[in-house]
Amino acid sequence: MIKVAVASGNAGKIKEIMALVSSDLRTACSIQDVLGTFPEVIEDGNTFIENAIKKVADLPTLPNVIYLSDDSGLSVDALDGRPGIYSARYGGGNLTNAEQCDLLLKELGTAQNRNAHYTCAIAIKFPSGQVEVAEGHWHGQIGYVLKGTKGFGYDPIFIPAGLEITAAELDPEEKNKISHRHHALSAAKEMILRFCTESV
Repeated sequence: MIKVAVASGNAGKIKEIMALVSSDLRTACSIQDVLGTFPEVIEDGNTFIENAIKKVADLPTLPNVIYLSDDSGLSVDALDGRPGIYSARYGGGNLTNAEQCDLLLKELGTAQNRNAHYTCAIAIKFPSGQVEVAEGHWHGQIGYVLKGTKGFGYDPIFIPAGLEITAAELDPEEKNKISHRHHALSAAKEMILRFCTESV
């Protein structure tokens, strides 16, 4: 069976990706399960896609392992796209998710334009060494207070388009059907499925 090793140190991301990727043809696991460690990567790319690729580019090729990495973040229109690719390190990297949300709300203040979107870039490295990429987006608005405890990152302040609750108030199963990660992984899964089918 093909193993899809998720190259991320973020437990929330790993859980979401594993739930979306696992099937009867493949099983998802963390990269630590395959390599015994999580290689440190300097995320100095200029885009989500560049950073996603960096996380898998130098990983050793193994015959039954597909590496999958995610780089994602929140972009707020009124903040000129911040925090963007710096979402995980917003505020200096030492803040909790809740503190990052509070900082963003403070910077946004009472701005009328509260449009924002999540972006997820997925990089897939196949046993041949070939790397493919996919990208997904999730549009919505920034609320005024933190609500919900079911998500992670900026979910407590992100209200998806068409909804009146935050992403952190959605059940994980519902979030996984509409999120930016769902859209990116849907495209990535097609590539992985094609490889798995051809390898059987």
